[in-house]
Amino acid sequence: LIEDVSQVHGFLCNYQIPIIWDLASRIIGTFVEVGVFKGKTSWTILSGADLNRFKLICVDPFYGSPENRGVDIAEGECTRPEFEFNIRNAGFENNVEILQMTSVEATNLYSDNSLDGAFIDVLHDYDNLTADIKAWYPKLKPGAPMIFHDYPQPKENGEHDPTTGFPDLFRALNEHVRDATDKFDGWGYVAGLAGSYKR
Repeated sequence: LIEDVSQVHGFLCNYQIPIIWDLASRIIGTFVEVGVFKGKTSWTILSGADLNRFKLICVDPFYGSPENRGVDIAEGECTRPEFEFNIRNAGFENNVEILQMTSVEATNLYSDNSLDGAFIDVLHDYDNLTADIKAWYPKLKPGAPMIFHDYPQPKENGEHDPTTGFPDLFRALNEHVRDATDKFDGWGYVAGLAGSYKR
């Protein structure tokens, strides 16, 4: 699986692939991935899923985030064609719905308590990530996981380790997921992945 998925340009690390695969293998229903880039995480999720009982909603404007434009993709490059090619190449096209729009725009298409899980990996600044959490939270069914990528490993005292990056993401997740015990249960993190379950 790692060898296959690594054909796709993306930001999911090899040691994270089995974790995401295992998560997907436990979910039945409709799962949303917000921020798909070229499909590396999508491929991993779909590889673990029971395709007879699983649908992946892939949300992305497909023009990269400010942090990777001009670095990982050219300015103005649309990554949707490559994403679609990678999904077809893996044989998953029948289990994918593509929404080419922003994260918060996409939430308007779903009723509350309708989704079975979410993987969010879009903009990493505090305001955008907070907006994503607040917008997707009502759409999840009770007990559904909300998972995030790029959570920094905390220092021993629990504070942000400045050598691991993304201080805004660390703060937003701690405030709006980890410490929001009236909304979430079962906080956990491992290998740059973090998340919880909707109460």
